Amino acid sequence: MDDVSLLKEVVSEFRYRSLTNLIGLEVTINSYDTRISDICESLGNLFPNECEFSFSNSTYGALVKYGILDQVFRVPNTILSSNYQNGFTVLQELGVIGSAQKITTIEEVEKMQDPSFYIDGSSLHGIWMFLDPNQTLFKLFLRARSALTLRSFLKRMIFKAKWKRMSVAARREFYRNRSLPHDFFPHRFKIVDACFTNSSSVWFDKHYYI
Repeated sequence: MDDVSLLKEVVSEFRYRSLTNLIGLEVTINSYDTRISDICESLGNLFPNECEFSFSNSTYGALVKYGILDQVFRVPNTILSSNYQNGFTVLQELGVIGSAQKITTIEEVEKMQDPSFYIDGSSLHGIWMFLDPNQTLFKLFLRARSALTLRSFLKRMIFKAKWKRMSVAARREFYRNRSLPHDFFPHRFKIVDACFTNSSSVWFDKHYYI
């Protein structure tokens, strides 16, 4: 399926609601293993009812390397039965499609003359692959307050590991086995993004990390 055809499918099925009341708030996490319960406790009444942890979109290595947590929860489907965004506007906001002009119809895409226009096929395919009209997810993207300090710590560790002499496989192994500083927790995290959606892969362009 070409990108334009896939775009038609995504536009018709994809739902998204940004949770601006949560963005910018800070939570205290006491350990990596207790992160979910700590987030629930910190948010209190702001945490959605009937919310169940599903999985982490980010690994422990991503926390060590970037200071981020990308957490996914399941919530009742009724939450997105109304009051949601779909269509081209939200895909532009997420960076999946881009143009200097606002796009509102598939016909505009098919006749697009704007040289800045693009479709990120990988992100679009990711949204479609993990899109389920029968599920509703609550997603949180958090960043450690001292991410810069964390990166400085990593640089010192990398220097000690003689990074330039290491093979690609050895570098990957380095990150897999690396631990956070022993005094990292408890730690404050800022909620950088939050949403309800029916696809778990929505922030690849907005919050890209590897």
